[in-house]
Amino acid sequence: DRVIIVEGATELYALPIYCRHMGFDLDRNNTAIVSAESVTLIATLCTIFSALKIPSYCIFDGDKPNEERYQEYLKFRSGDLVVEDEEEKKTYSAITNTLKRNSNLIYHLTGSRISEFQETTITDSYAMWKGNFENSVHELADEYSETRRRLICELGIRENSKPLIAAAVAEHWVSKGLPSPICNIIF
Repeated sequence: DRVIIVEGATELYALPIYCRHMGFDLDRNNTAIVSAESVTLIATLCTIFSALKIPSYCIFDGDKPNEERYQEYLKFRSGDLVVEDEEEKKTYSAITNTLKRNSNLIYHLTGSRISEFQETTITDSYAMWKGNFENSVHELADEYSETRRRLICELGIRENSKPLIAAAVAEHWVSKGLPSPICNIIF
């Protein structure tokens, strides 16, 4: 009956755990979570599901740079910062491209464009995390770093396996009582 389109495997692994904990049975509600495997494919999947008359909700990373880098980028963009280093120019070009990608996707979903990176935004048609899913959700719980480190050691998860870490943390949190700020942002 409906589809939740997510950016990647991290959300695909973790969201069903949070949904189950919050009392939302994906199967009973005929809801599928579909991974687009990249932000750039979300609009395409949304278009396909729309053509099939299947309502969809999109969840993706805004990938806002850290605040220091973002302030430097704003100075560069306005011409107040001159950069000669080619690698640094590539970095600022990548930030520009990410902002354009976000603006295009939000335009596709809502008909409105953005000109700046947004804070975490949750609407009726999409959720865009300020940075990425892991940081936006997990920074809400004080003990995230310690929990993550402990679960990696206990379960033998590789450090770079974001989907498995996200699922392990979600399972841990729901078994111990989900931190309320996370409930507020997920649902």
